[in-house]
Amino acid sequence: MKKFLFTLFITACFATINAQEIPKPTRPPFIDSDRKPENCMFKGYSMNARVRIINEDSRPTFRVRVLEDGQGDEDLTVRFVTNTRSSCDCGQWEIVESNEDFTVAFVESDEDFVVRIAEPY
Repeated sequence: MKKFLFTLFITACFATINAQEIPKPTRPPFIDSDRKPENCMFKGYSMNARVRIINEDSRPTFRVRVLEDGQGDEDLTVRFVTNTRSSCDCGQWEIVESNEDFTVAFVESDEDFVVRIAEPY
């Protein structure tokens, strides 16, 4: 009998939890949400990529401004790695000289998005 009552109690608890509307977590509001990579994608490019750094006169795919410590909000945190194919974390960039997924130029203004460089793992 105790087993039956315990099972009934647990079932009622789960039914009550499932009946309640549980709010989904929300992302914090951003000043310019169009610039934030969504699902680790930005303008059709994965932000977990092989990247070649070029100067801004060479027509880069993205113009990127790097934040210094203590400055405002970044759009993406970037970590330089040796092999992007072994990681699925967003913002893992492998610096290459050829066969890149996209190119970036580091600029002071008129950027496509803003990054903060994180320490390697």
